[in-house]
Amino acid sequence: MNYLFKNFFGNWYNHKNQVQEIEIATIKPKNFEDAQKIVDYLADKIPVVVSFDETDETHIKEILDFVHGKIFAAEGKMEQVGQKVFLFTPDYFEVENADEK
Repeated sequence: MNYLFKNFFGNWYNHKNQVQEIEIATIKPKNFEDAQKIVDYLADKIPVVVSFDETDETHIKEILDFVHGKIFAAEGKMEQVGQKVFLFTPDYFEVENADEK
């Protein structure tokens, strides 16, 4: 398993002190079955941006509840970054809010 570390300059490094590119997945779920895709990415330590713009309102809450439960158990994070856009991150990932700087 590779762990990533952030240095003082904001660069990410792996355990071999090599600069590491960060992969981020994007998903536009259509129904509840797509929630598993989100969880699978997080299990692989890949952050996921989820846009619910094309998701039926009845499925949004179901998906959020399911993924939030999985994230909580894995010590990940969930952050709303837009009206219907969420960022789900694994435990190692840090998000800085530029508005608070």
